[in-house]
Amino acid sequence: GLLQIAAMLCRMATLSPALTVATLLVAPLMGMLGAVLGEWVRRRSSSDVEASARLSSHVASVFTTFEFVVAYGAASYELGRFRDLSRSFLAKRERTEQVRALLPAAMTAVYTATIVLLF
Repeated sequence: GLLQIAAMLCRMATLSPALTVATLLVAPLMGMLGAVLGEWVRRRSSSDVEASARLSSHVASVFTTFEFVVAYGAASYELGRFRDLSRSFLAKRERTEQVRALLPAAMTAVYTATIVLLF
């Protein structure tokens, strides 16, 4: 717990005081960046889940009423709606995955910029 953290800080300070200061300055910034980006990804993921649920619901409703869809000639309408829902889902999912892929690079960039500014 707290004793281990204190011991580690003392050891870090004896090995390299400048690097210890840099680490102590960067750590809160990294935590805040991680929290902000994590919250953004969480909201995006929630949006992905909602889009997936809409798509699944549409597919289930069309399959259960397939005879009516065919009988009333609404197949092209349902196909277009499925296409729109699937494109929306894929676009949201792609944006979320792009942000997830950039998270490690963003953290590394913040750490590197801080080290360059301090030294």
